[in-house]
Amino acid sequence: MEERGGPTTQAGVRYQNSVAALFLGDLLRWAIPSPVERVREVRLEAPAHVDDIVATFADRHRDWIQVKLNRTARTGLGQALARLCRPAR
Repeated sequence: MEERGGPTTQAGVRYQNSVAALFLGDLLRWAIPSPVERVREVRLEAPAHVDDIVATFADRHRDWIQVKLNRTARTGLGQALARLCRPAR
């Protein structure tokens, strides 16, 4: 018998790993001249409070990335953001 939430959790983990793979691929791109764009480190399940992925760049800035499989906007702010990100017709 399947546990409740199991397939959903696994789908989310797979999606998070797929997003992280994009940053991991950038680790192999040494020809990027700008330190602002050159990835130096990628951490998954970072020991931070709210972040799934932390990408550190050559200039030492970090991108803190929250990965969500479900794009449903439930809050007023989420709904407003969804409207802004909707493709133009």
